[in-house]
Amino acid sequence: MDNQLEHTGSLDDKLAACKDMICSKQRVVVGFSGGVDSSLLLYLAKTSLGEANVLAVTAAGYFHHPSETALAGKLASQLAVPWQTINMDSLQDEKIISNPPDRCYWCKKLIFSMMQDIAQKENYSAVLSGANADDASDFRPGLRAEDELGILRPLLAAGITKSEIRRLARKFDLPNFDKPAQPCLASRIPYNTRLTKKAFEQIKAGEDILKQHFGFDECRLRHFSHSASIELPLDRLPLPFEIQMQIITEIRLLGFDEVSIVPHGFRSGSLNEALL
Repeated sequence: MDNQLEHTGSLDDKLAACKDMICSKQRVVVGFSGGVDSSLLLYLAKTSLGEANVLAVTAAGYFHHPSETALAGKLASQLAVPWQTINMDSLQDEKIISNPPDRCYWCKKLIFSMMQDIAQKENYSAVLSGANADDASDFRPGLRAEDELGILRPLLAAGITKSEIRRLARKFDLPNFDKPAQPCLASRIPYNTRLTKKAFEQIKAGEDILKQHFGFDECRLRHFSHSASIELPLDRLPLPFEIQMQIITEIRLLGFDEVSIVPHGFRSGSLNEALL
């Protein structure tokens, strides 16, 4: 499939290949999280096809922080692209809430199937994903779901990496070119630990505290049932003892028996290391 062919060469060549794939479709639905990857994809779709031929769709629900959903709507408005959300009640799906290592496969299959339903009903010819070339070398079971459903991945197919996406987003004056990645909240919970509404609420509240009270734009609260492990940027560690105690005290009030700040700092996808 062309969707799986990576292109080499200059960034200009990769960008041209990406645009060519988008232009091969007349009207598209873009899976839009509000992150830099899908924002660049949405921008390229709009400039290639025109806003009347592009629809941004954002998944919303327990797995996603409300502020991220609101930001996606704001960005779609700034790009003058029609936007809608799909409300996911993923906590009703046993294949997802049992949280197996391939949870992302089942979740992505649900999300993109719903987007395909929208595309079919509203006469769009394809659904696009913002997956990039770096994703192909990571543990991403969600890519398998995209393959099975025939979702197009122009950035990945063109061989455009995360760092190149940020360069292009900055070039095109996208306001979130330097926005830290915000994967779904289930990524904070170890595999095979059942997902619950309470756990998601604790994660949301804890990361809000870390961001709003202590100024950590990039952070993770890893949820281990009755304990929490806090990952903060390595260049901000070690913290003064007083700040450590303030963080631990505030996070414990969310219902945790134990809270620790890990010395190795923030590592994206650290819970995947248990699978290696």
